[in-house]
Amino acid sequence: MLNTSFSQILSTLQIYIDASSLTEYKICPRRYYYSMVLGKQPMAESIHLTFGTLLHKAAEIYHIRRFTNNEGHEAALRRVVKWAMTATWDKEHNRPWTSGDKYKNRFTLLRTIVWYLDKYQEDELRTAILANGKPAVELPFTMDSGYTAFTGEDFVLCGKIDRIVTFKSDYYVADIKTTQSTIGEYFFKKYTPDNQVSIYNLAGNKAWGIATQGLIIDACQVAIEFSKFERGLIERTEAQMIEWQEELGYWLANLNNSAERGVWPKNDSACGIYGGCPFRPVCSQPNPTAAQKVVEGAYRDRLWDPLQNRMSFAA
Repeated sequence: MLNTSFSQILSTLQIYIDASSLTEYKICPRRYYYSMVLGKQPMAESIHLTFGTLLHKAAEIYHIRRFTNNEGHEAALRRVVKWAMTATWDKEHNRPWTSGDKYKNRFTLLRTIVWYLDKYQEDELRTAILANGKPAVELPFTMDSGYTAFTGEDFVLCGKIDRIVTFKSDYYVADIKTTQSTIGEYFFKKYTPDNQVSIYNLAGNKAWGIATQGLIIDACQVAIEFSKFERGLIERTEAQMIEWQEELGYWLANLNNSAERGVWPKNDSACGIYGGCPFRPVCSQPNPTAAQKVVEGAYRDRLWDPLQNRMSFAA
């Protein structure tokens, strides 16, 4: 399947860059090559991606029904629960979705959705209204990065914002994050600096013309017996945004160079972070031929195209 985010001139050069792609390259160019260029991922399902996508979609449906259809909390919540029950039904095996994870599974997902929406049903955050009168929910964006590839094509930043909200007369991008750890001040500190926060804040300003001041993150701690929620404010100053955009040029120049030369160096100081790189078994092979066989045999194909929906869950 064609990945529309890559250059039509050079198939290994990604032109449309989202936060996930940029983060992968910053962590390690070789990891980026395997995951984004070759489109490979471990055979096992990424429960964190699936769980997070379902939770984000549930919140999207809820806010649209509340602010577009003018439904009350209970009516919108019932609709969301019905959707979530259907979305987590494994039609192939005619049974509920089984994640194999004791923390993130069908039961804890439904519990988290209900408790989260109950907690914030009368929220001080108000969904912003766009110029066309629609609520600022699930907003896809593309915007010029200000940098050009060696092929003459412009690098474009892209992605999708969950929601833009008003808070104390200012605008913010709203997002949801899940964790198994206790949520404290340190949890929110890790988002400064952070690629996704900076890209989303830039998109609010440039792509949607709303002067967002940063992100408001709703953190959801998902445990076996409970779900807890905390809210954090992640601000971005104008100076921080200017610096991020200047440094973006450095990373895109390196990405450009890697694709042009066909060289994707390992960042061996990052092999052990985030619980260990999933491609470490490939990079530890004694010769390139063996590495290629491992990639082809031990990983499955995954098309990561930020211009398309990552997962399709009908509402």
